[in-house]
Parts: sequence; C-alpha cells; structure tokens
Amino acid sequence: MGQVISIQFDAELDALLTTYTENHGMSKAAYIQQVVSERLVEWESELVLRQALKDWQADGFRTKSWQETLQELHLDD
Repeated sequence: MGQVISIQFDAELDALLTTYTENHGMSKAAYIQQVVSERLVEWESELVLRQALKDWQADGFRTKSWQETLQELHLDD
C-alpha cells in the first residue's frame, strides 16, 4: 500500500481541479497521482540527460562516426 499524503488547495485551484477531473471521468487522487508521476519521470530523465552532457563535456565533446557507434554496440556484423 502506498503512502497517504494530504494536500490543501485554495478554493480557485480546487474548483479547477474538480472541473477537470469531472470532465475527464477521474478522481482527484488519480489525476494528482498521474501528474506527480509524469513530473517525476521527466525530472529523472532530466538528471540522466544532464549527466550525459557532463560526460560528453568531460570527453571534450567528442563525437563518433556511425561505424564507431555500431562497433561500440556490437552491431557491426
């Protein structure tokens, strides 16, 4: 079972959330879980991309040819 988290919205935001979830046939909890999950996946991807950029920068921004890439991936048969 997951962690229960309580959040409080002001009246305007709650009204928007209610309208959105009613129009999309979902509960507020389901929508909030979906949005938080999507944002965290985006954040995780951003971390990976930032590390890849740091690695590339540390390598002097070296690029590889298509043939080098195939060899590195063992697809050059």
